Parts: sequence; C-alpha cells; structure tokens
Amino acid sequence: MSTSIVLWSVFLGALGMAYMSYAKRQGKTIAAIAGIIFIVLPYFTTETYHLLASLIVIVALVYYFNY
Repeated sequence: MSTSIVLWSVFLGALGMAYMSYAKRQGKTIAAIAGIIFIVLPYFTTETYHLLASLIVIVALVYYFNY
C-alpha cells in the first residue's frame, strides 16, 4: 500500500465524517449515504486513481441531487 493511498484514505474518512455531520444537522439522506461511502470506500480500493475518480463522481452526485 502506497503512502498516497493512505493519505487519501485519511482525507476521505474525514470528508465522510463531515458529510455525516452535515447530513445529521440538515436532514439530508443523500449526504449521509455519501458520507458512509466515503468512509467505507478506501477499504475496497487499492489504486489512487480509482479512489480519486470515485471521489469526484460521488461529490458531483451529491451536488446534483441536493440542487
């Protein structure tokens, strides 16, 4: 496991916790689902590019469904 995947995993975990906190305060289900995905996704992804691509897709979906 490379250093970059570990750092991105920590970042995504923190981002997932932020999404979960936001979802709890605002009552947004899609943000809660995205937060869970951000927390769990690094356990199943071994390539940095796949992790970053999924990050971009999930953030775009949350933005699309919230507005």
